[in-house]
Amino acid sequence: MLGRARDGDLTRAPAAIQTAWLARTSEAAGGIVHRERGLTWMASPAGAVLAFPRASRARVVELLPRLLDAARKEKAFEASCWSHLPTTPRDLDEILGAAGFRGGWQAQWMAVAIDEPGIPEPPTGVVVGLVEGPWAVTGLPWDGSGIARVRERLAHARPRRVWHVGAWRDGQPVGHALLNVTAGKLGVAGVYDMGVAPAERRRGIGRALTVALLALARSAGCEVATLNATTEGELLYRQLGFRPVGVAQTWWR
Repeated sequence: MLGRARDGDLTRAPAAIQTAWLARTSEAAGGIVHRERGLTWMASPAGAVLAFPRASRARVVELLPRLLDAARKEKAFEASCWSHLPTTPRDLDEILGAAGFRGGWQAQWMAVAIDEPGIPEPPTGVVVGLVEGPWAVTGLPWDGSGIARVRERLAHARPRRVWHVGAWRDGQPVGHALLNVTAGKLGVAGVYDMGVAPAERRRGIGRALTVALLALARSAGCEVATLNATTEGELLYRQLGFRPVGVAQTWWR
């Protein structure tokens, strides 16, 4: 194991990497990220977001009109808030409800301290590698839409902090995922947009993609990897050493 990663690191890592992911997406879409004491928020055409507030009730109430005003100016298609459970402030749900937000889905976070990852052979006929050009997988939401173009921009930015990894069967794309990393005292990697074409599921492609991402994360200096697991994916990630480390609530307007 890479030494410095401890239980507290695993618990804090998901919010840190999610905030970095939201901020990078906003900047790549032409928006601005605001970092104030206890508050990180951003607005761009890709959306306006309040990310994991750690501030008083009064400060959150004061911020929300500014966030929504910035969303209108940027022509954001939605506004959202992410928070740990339990939330800070404790009545965050009530505050957001009064501003027109409604509770959304919950992020079921898992994390792992990165060991020397093995590189299993992909399924027969499947190749896993970096995506360097336009990308589309039948049955998955990556079709040249606005947010997909923003993600492609991130994956080609320098210095490189985002990698787009794909899986091909006989030259045809069948799955993909993105890796987003942070530098600093404890490097953290986040796995995003993991998807496998419906006809190719349960054939080892998701495992091969995940292990390839862990190898990339380790080479980028990361000690912890995190992801938001679906019920279907949780068993796979447990087999690769990930474990549950918390839940986040989302709100949307």
